[in-house]
Amino acid sequence: MRDVLASTLFREPEGWKSGALWLVLGAGLFAYAAYLAGRGGADPTLPAVLGGAFACFGLAESLPTERRWLAGVARTAGVLGGVAAILVAF
Repeated sequence: MRDVLASTLFREPEGWKSGALWLVLGAGLFAYAAYLAGRGGADPTLPAVLGGAFACFGLAESLPTERRWLAGVARTAGVLGGVAAILVAF
């Protein structure tokens, strides 16, 4: 089990194209959270936390290939942010 997690989280980054997609998705969720906060009446916490998780994934994929450990740390932060978003939602 530990080998599967290590090979999944601490693999080489996929490149800037994948990273840019995750960063754009994260920015979109941040914009949606700002819209909800400005409109009032709705809680912007879930989109803001998910946007942070997506931004961590984007950062991890945008790093150079020799930054494998840092990419793994960013992916781990993204997974923890996604789990936190699920716990906040329920």
